[in-house]
Amino acid sequence: MTKPFHPGGAARAGLTSALLAKNGFTASTKALEAPRGYCHVVSTKNDWNEITGELGRRFEISFNTYKPFACGIVIHPIIDGASQLRGQGVKPEDVERVELRVHPLVVELTGKKEPQDGLQGKFSFYHGFAAGLIFGRAGEGEYNRRDRGA
Repeated sequence: MTKPFHPGGAARAGLTSALLAKNGFTASTKALEAPRGYCHVVSTKNDWNEITGELGRRFEISFNTYKPFACGIVIHPIIDGASQLRGQGVKPEDVERVELRVHPLVVELTGKKEPQDGLQGKFSFYHGFAAGLIFGRAGEGEYNRRDRGA
């Protein structure tokens, strides 16, 4: 349940930092690069150009996008393929079995065969494929349906 909570924590930290700075809160001028600064605490490697190299020219937010499906990204190609099959007229009752070629980690991370709720469904490529084939999509609604449908 904490996975979707992480971006909220990061946003809260960013907003708090901005508000503190706006109100005159200060810190060390070497908070990042000092021997016990943030960068040295979280990693033994760093590239300072990543911080300042394109400052004012490159904005990471311009690389953000929306995930098309409300689940782990490793399931997205599976849902997309199932949705394409649906678009070609394949119906769930026409399918006897499905064989997928995926990286072993896909099975390890999202191999829940019988998810019991929406959260578990987001970690089930089985559910993802079924949602794509049945509904042609896998948004929040397809993971929170009472009748499950998939």
